[in-house]
Amino acid sequence: MPSAPLVVDLPADPLATERLGERLGERLRPGDAVALTGQLGAGKTTLVRGLARGLGVDDPDAVASPTYLLVVEHPGSVPLLHADAYLPDKLEAFLADGGLEYLF
Repeated sequence: MPSAPLVVDLPADPLATERLGERLGERLRPGDAVALTGQLGAGKTTLVRGLARGLGVDDPDAVASPTYLLVVEHPGSVPLLHADAYLPDKLEAFLADGGLEYLF
């Protein structure tokens, strides 16, 4: 059964945000999903870079915003699928083409 959403305000310091992501990533397991919301520049990608470190992704420094790619796969002991829903039309087309099945 999915757990209730956890709402966290990200630290203003990017290094602290990345460390928070790393600690969270160490606790995630295959199949877990994390949804991030926030304005542009809020630190979402910085948190995901930390998640990647915590998950043991092969190249966590390669994590960048996937806004124009929609989904980026980062291989590792626990692979990371980094998706971006910022462009609603692109997201709608992705889902219509079976994107949800791809993600899960």
